[in-house]
Parts: sequence; structure tokens; C-alpha cells
Amino acid sequence: MDLQNSRPGFGFERRRCLRNLGASLLACAASVQVGAQEFPSGVMRLVVPYPAGTSLDQVARWLAESLSQRLGQTMIVENRPGASAAIGTDAVLRAKADGHTLLFAAGAIVVNPILMPRVGYDPFKDFEPLARVGAIPVALVSGAHVGAATLEEFLRAARTSSRKLSYSTFGIGSVAHLYFELLQQATGIEMVHVPYKGEAAMVGDVAGGQVDITIATGPQARAMAAAGKLRPLAVIGEQRLPDLPDVPTLGERGIAIDNMGWFGVVAPAGLAPGVAARLAQALRSAMAERSFGERLQVLGLGPLPGGPAEMAAQMRALHERVSQLVKTRAIKLE
Repeated sequence: MDLQNSRPGFGFERRRCLRNLGASLLACAASVQVGAQEFPSGVMRLVVPYPAGTSLDQVARWLAESLSQRLGQTMIVENRPGASAAIGTDAVLRAKADGHTLLFAAGAIVVNPILMPRVGYDPFKDFEPLARVGAIPVALVSGAHVGAATLEEFLRAARTSSRKLSYSTFGIGSVAHLYFELLQQATGIEMVHVPYKGEAAMVGDVAGGQVDITIATGPQARAMAAAGKLRPLAVIGEQRLPDLPDVPTLGERGIAIDNMGWFGVVAPAGLAPGVAARLAQALRSAMAERSFGERLQVLGLGPLPGGPAEMAAQMRALHERVSQLVKTRAIKLE
């Protein structure tokens, strides 16, 4: 039996349904387009989960100023430090996904859920990457009291000393902590971890002889080396630092440790496609400014511009590396 022809008017009803469906799809597309055109409709926030005055905070403030000019709306920087960046991240997680609240994110957004499952978010399902902004190139620096002028000499001291040498970091699970776990794994040495809450104390105690080794940015390492307080041993990353041209990379010393200190911008998941595209374009334009790299270099940072895909790839790579490291080195919060 021909079911279609057995019902009077079926063809007409079918055509009407298709017309209605087409109209609905057009209306939906128009709504997305109008939403993007109307965005932003009010003051915007760039949440920085780190203290005011830090190098990342300074980059965020410059970026917020640049985005304000491009989007025609005021963008304020809101510092929400604490709990290894979890407090600021949670504030953005709970914000409305309309593009008016963004997060200036670093590796902690990926690392925290691995070490602290109770943070209550999935970095890949709950956030939408918008842009990769830059990297934090650093050097391993030891205190002058150790007596090591090279990385090889420090490793020899770590193996032969009557006591375990110590290293300072921003805290358990921080990028600095991960670097030293990787260094111990790659070289077979074992050191004592001394976590700090701030960068000044972390580096200052190495310079003062209370701790043996830490990481520092190029300008910081150069200044303290000139004062005879620190000795740069090796650069973490693929290239030598402009501030430390004579200091070799770890790769040059046969140790493969990638730079995991990157930062970028994400938003709560669920942004309208038009809004996400406009934000990504504004960020891309800001990073294309000639002064972008110059501002970062003054802070000892490096440009690492990229769009949503590059930021997502950076997050995935870090997640894979840290997940494996946590298992092999039995890293856990105390």
C-alpha cells in the first residue's frame, strides 16, 4: 500500500513541515548572527587567578586594555588568587557563558583537576579555548653556596653530597614542581621539595643559601647572577634566553624537558559561535601588535600566539604529560 498517497493532503503537510523547519533554522542562524553583532552589551571581566603585580597580571592588564579598544566596551581585570589558581578558575566556571567573563589561564587549569579531583571541573568540557598568548621561559638557577658553575657540577653535587639537596617551587603541582620532578626522573637524582606561596621568597631563599636550586626568568636570573647570589645552570626550553646567551638549554645537555609554562585565554563552555569567533579575532589582533612581543620581553616572557586550536592542543599535551608524571613519580597533594 502507498502510505503517502493513502492520506489526503500528506504531500502538502510534508512541504509545510519542511518550510517550517527551514524557517526555524534561518531564524536560529539569524539569532546567532544578531547575538554576535550585539556583543558585548556591557562591562567585561578578565579574571586573573594570580596576585596583582605579577608578570602574568601585567600581561592580562595590557591585553584587557587592548580588547577594550577593539570590542568597544570596558574590560576590567579582576584578581582572584588562591588555591593554586582554583579560586579564580571556579569564578569563571560559574559565570554566564555569554563572553563577558573570561579567564586568563595558565597550566594550572589543566593540572589542578589531575591533582585535585574535587575542584569540580573538566578543563576540556567546561571551558572553551580562545587564544594561546605566551610562554614563560625560565632557567634553573642554584645558590652560590652550592659551588656549582654548570648543570653537570650541580648534578654531581646532588649525587655525592652528604645531605639531600633541596629545590623551591610555587607549590605542589606548580609548573616549577613538575620541572624538578622531570629533572629527577631524567637524571636519577633525588632532592627535597620546599614549596612556597610566592615567587620572591622562593627565589630569595635560594639566593640566601636556605635552599639549593629553583627556577627564575631570564631578567631575574641575570640580575641576581650579576650580584653573585645565583648561578644560572640551564634553560628550560628549545632556545637560549636573550638575557642569558651563554647559558645552554637542557636539550643541549641531553635532557629533554619541554617548556610547560604557557598562558592564554579561555571562556566558560557554551559560547555562541559568533561570540567565540569575535573574541578569538580580537585576541588575535591584539597579539599581532608590534608592541606585543616587546612588552612580553620586558617581563622576561615570550610570545606564543595561537588561536583556539593551538590553545586546545597545548592543554591536551600538558594533560597527557602531567597525568603520566603523577603516576610515575607518585605526586600527590599533602
